[in-house]
Amino acid sequence: MSQLGRRRNFLKLSVLAVGAVPTACYRDAVDPPTYSEEQSAKYFPQSVASGDPRPDSIVLWVRVEDAARPDGDAQIELTMALDPEMKQAVDLSADALYMVTTAATDHCLSARVGGLNPDTTYYYRFRYRTLDGVAQSRIGRTRTAPATDATR
Repeated sequence: MSQLGRRRNFLKLSVLAVGAVPTACYRDAVDPPTYSEEQSAKYFPQSVASGDPRPDSIVLWVRVEDAARPDGDAQIELTMALDPEMKQAVDLSADALYMVTTAATDHCLSARVGGLNPDTTYYYRFRYRTLDGVAQSRIGRTRTAPATDATR
């Protein structure tokens, strides 16, 4: 192979190597690690709660505590499912998927989630992105009220 051919191969490999670096560097920014249950628990010190069941809605409650950002807003993501493993996801409206809580409310969030089926058990979890990863609340369980025309 001539010196020109070796130089071209070297340049091709250099471009490929440089192109691969950003993907590795930004992977954590795009997909941060999820904390363990023990690590996550400190961000959700009161865990989760639900109440005020209606045939088509439920109220969910959570509080986020982040010592690194005590005065900042906290964006919280809600996921709901029909099974405790959270594999049978429930479609939620955009305003239920991502909610924001502030220091003025002590980072407490109470939200009514609608569009649910009557007399159905739902499982739910909140996720909060910290500076270093993602904290998840424990999985809560709730049940909507029976339909208004139900006999029980």
